[in-house]
Amino acid sequence: MLLSLGQLVNAGMGSVNVLLNMTGHERDTLRGVAVAALANLILNFLLIPPFGLVGAAAATACTFVIWNLLLRRAVLQRIQIESMAFSLRRA
Repeated sequence: MLLSLGQLVNAGMGSVNVLLNMTGHERDTLRGVAVAALANLILNFLLIPPFGLVGAAAATACTFVIWNLLLRRAVLQRIQIESMAFSLRRA
Protein backbone atom coordinates (compact mmCIF):
# COMPACT_ATOMS: atom_id res chain seq x y z
CA MET A 1 0.00 0.00 0.00
CA LEU A 2 2.86 2.39 0.80
CA LEU A 3 4.49 1.75 -2.55
CA SER A 4 1.16 2.37 -4.28
CA LEU A 5 0.90 5.77 -2.61
CA GLY A 6 4.43 6.59 -3.75
CA GLN A 7 3.57 5.56 -7.29
CA LEU A 8 0.41 7.65 -7.16
CA VAL A 9 2.53 10.72 -6.38
CA ASN A 10 4.93 9.68 -9.13
CA ALA A 11 2.11 9.43 -11.67
CA GLY A 12 0.44 12.63 -10.48
CA MET A 13 3.57 14.71 -11.01
CA GLY A 14 3.75 13.82 -14.67
CA SER A 15 6.83 13.03 -16.75
CA VAL A 16 9.12 15.53 -15.09
CA ASN A 17 12.30 13.58 -15.80
CA VAL A 18 11.41 13.21 -19.48
CA LEU A 19 10.57 16.92 -19.78
CA LEU A 20 13.92 17.91 -18.30
CA ASN A 21 15.89 15.44 -20.38
CA MET A 22 14.19 16.38 -23.66
CA THR A 23 14.79 20.10 -23.11
CA GLY A 24 18.51 19.83 -22.38
CA HIS A 25 18.36 19.95 -18.58
CA GLU A 26 19.85 16.55 -17.88
CA ARG A 27 21.95 17.96 -15.05
CA ASP A 28 18.82 18.92 -13.14
CA THR A 29 17.54 15.38 -13.54
CA LEU A 30 20.88 14.03 -12.35
CA ARG A 31 20.82 16.27 -9.27
CA GLY A 32 17.27 15.30 -8.37
CA VAL A 33 17.92 11.59 -8.80
CA ALA A 34 21.20 11.81 -6.84
CA VAL A 35 19.52 13.57 -3.91
CA ALA A 36 16.68 11.03 -3.97
CA ALA A 37 19.15 8.12 -4.08
CA LEU A 38 21.03 9.51 -1.09
CA ALA A 39 17.74 10.04 0.75
CA ASN A 40 16.77 6.46 -0.09
CA LEU A 41 19.99 5.10 1.39
CA ILE A 42 19.58 7.14 4.57
CA LEU A 43 15.89 6.32 4.98
CA ASN A 44 16.51 2.61 4.36
CA PHE A 45 19.31 2.64 6.92
CA LEU A 46 17.01 4.29 9.47
CA LEU A 47 13.71 2.53 8.74
CA ILE A 48 14.55 -1.07 7.83
CA PRO A 49 16.02 -2.18 11.18
CA PRO A 50 12.97 -1.21 13.27
CA PHE A 51 10.22 -1.79 10.67
CA GLY A 52 11.57 -4.38 8.21
CA LEU A 53 9.81 -4.54 4.85
CA VAL A 54 7.32 -1.85 5.84
CA GLY A 55 10.25 0.48 6.54
CA ALA A 56 11.75 -0.30 3.15
CA ALA A 57 8.43 0.43 1.44
CA ALA A 58 8.03 3.70 3.37
CA ALA A 59 11.57 4.75 2.47
CA THR A 60 10.98 4.03 -1.21
CA ALA A 61 7.64 5.87 -1.22
CA CYS A 62 9.28 8.89 0.42
CA THR A 63 12.03 8.74 -2.17
CA PHE A 64 9.44 8.89 -4.98
CA VAL A 65 7.96 12.00 -3.38
CA ILE A 66 11.36 13.68 -2.90
CA TRP A 67 12.47 12.88 -6.44
CA ASN A 68 9.30 14.13 -8.04
CA LEU A 69 9.10 17.33 -5.98
CA LEU A 70 12.69 18.23 -6.85
CA LEU A 71 12.22 17.53 -10.54
CA ARG A 72 8.85 19.32 -10.63
CA ARG A 73 10.48 22.41 -9.16
CA ALA A 74 13.20 22.21 -11.81
CA VAL A 75 10.58 21.90 -14.58
CA LEU A 76 8.75 24.95 -13.28
CA GLN A 77 11.96 26.98 -13.02
CA ARG A 78 13.59 25.91 -16.28
CA ILE A 79 10.77 25.52 -18.77
CA GLN A 80 7.75 27.04 -16.98
CA ILE A 81 5.49 24.04 -17.54
CA GLU A 82 3.06 22.71 -14.95
CA SER A 83 3.50 18.96 -15.15
CA MET A 84 1.11 17.86 -12.41
CA ALA A 85 -2.16 16.13 -13.19
CA PHE A 86 -3.90 18.63 -10.92
CA SER A 87 -2.44 22.09 -10.66
CA LEU A 88 -1.87 23.65 -7.26
CA ARG A 89 -1.83 27.13 -8.77
CA ARG A 90 -4.92 29.16 -9.43
CA ALA A 91 -5.50 30.22 -13.00
